[in-house]
Amino acid sequence: MTQSQSQSRRRIVVKIGTSILTDATDSLDRDRIQDLAGQVATLRNDGHEVIVVTSGARAAGREVLEAAGLDVPNARKQMLCAVGQARLVWYWDQYMGQVGVQVGQVLLSRMDIEEPTSYLNIQDTLEDLIAHQIVPVVNENDVIATSGSRVGDNDRISAMVAVMLQADLLLLLTDQDGLYTRDPRIDPQATLIPVVSRVDDRIYRLATDTSTALGTGGMKTKLDAAMSAQRAGIDVIVAKGTIPNIVCRTVQARDPQGGTLFPGAGNVLENRKRRILSALPAGAVVVDKGARNALVNRGTSLLPAGITEVKGQFRRGNVVVLVGQDGQPGFAHGIARYASSEVDQIKGRQSQEIKAILGYDYGDATIHRNDLILL
Repeated sequence: MTQSQSQSRRRIVVKIGTSILTDATDSLDRDRIQDLAGQVATLRNDGHEVIVVTSGARAAGREVLEAAGLDVPNARKQMLCAVGQARLVWYWDQYMGQVGVQVGQVLLSRMDIEEPTSYLNIQDTLEDLIAHQIVPVVNENDVIATSGSRVGDNDRISAMVAVMLQADLLLLLTDQDGLYTRDPRIDPQATLIPVVSRVDDRIYRLATDTSTALGTGGMKTKLDAAMSAQRAGIDVIVAKGTIPNIVCRTVQARDPQGGTLFPGAGNVLENRKRRILSALPAGAVVVDKGARNALVNRGTSLLPAGITEVKGQFRRGNVVVLVGQDGQPGFAHGIARYASSEVDQIKGRQSQEIKAILGYDYGDATIHRNDLILL
């Protein structure tokens, strides 16, 4: 990354593992959280947008319950997380607040992310938090998650959030300097791999999948996350979270100390186009000549005023096809921000009337320009 790139505004997802937050102990390291909060504030002051994905709820839960004299088996993980989540987000709120940063808690499960309507709701919430200068603090919702609905760890959650928000960088902080040719804890001859252009079977063979009493994952789950984000065009860096000022130094590229870079493959927009185009449209909206001209020639969003007809039934978050009044084949695909029944009520009306008609709104656009692909 060049100096000019480092100074430009970027959207960064920072995932912080349990091993970093506990420093290999049975409780959270408050000094570490305070230090990381200060680094996030520095990035914010430099104009960057930051999303924090934090582990540590289970460790926090054990800390609280042991202080209360309760001996809870580690198998009762969901109970530990239920208690610990409150303590964990309280730490983040306290230390972020000390440096003038407001936080908002977001708990996710795989079902939330995979369901189209909730996907858009999550995306809207995260975008609103960022737009209002609030740092999202994200964690997996272990309390309600089951083996079938869990993402599995916050490495994968962080990748999903990075893709959802079209981030520029995903920074995975762990207790290792990055990906090595062998396990450095066992083989002193192991060397750090500075760049991985593509995650394949050969790369996976270099990683081990580990877990501790207080955290899950390991280098293998970080490779899973890196591969997902990398394919979406997002740069990924795995770095040691205990290095002084590691977040700022990595983002600002002041020095190349440690870390493994997984450069994003292609362009984020191009990868987003593939996702929209690969989905089978659930319905269609017919637009007037003026709306079509604005979409094609000016790159605008589709507003309800330009819609004349709704065809088929679709849900918020489904992909729909846009067709003109001339009856020609569809000229665009897009992700609907309103369901077909809602679009039918607001079609031909001004955006400022949406709330009065429906009683709520999801924004001015029926399909936002970022979710619309011309064919």
